[in-house]
Amino acid sequence: MLLIDFEYNLQYGLNIIQYRDRDAFDDNWYYLYIDIETLHLLLINFGILSTYRIPTQVFSLDTPLISTKINVTFSGAPLQLYCGSNAHFYLPIIEQNY
Repeated sequence: MLLIDFEYNLQYGLNIIQYRDRDAFDDNWYYLYIDIETLHLLLINFGILSTYRIPTQVFSLDTPLISTKINVTFSGAPLQLYCGSNAHFYLPIIEQNY
């Protein structure tokens, strides 16, 4: 399973995302330049859920910030992306401090 992290403010052209294989033996994050169309296809086909996290704050699963919808801005305009996969997901995975 991949954990994908990207900025809230996406721009026209290529954006940097970081991703990590949750089941891999290493804790390395990898970086990729991706455009909004490819990111949308990735989320609609394989995305399970999204969450808005602030790395320095304690994260709880009891929050309205966990959803199948991702609210971002694209070149200043509000945009909503959807996670389309209905696969099973173990929620405490996102409680870990990545």
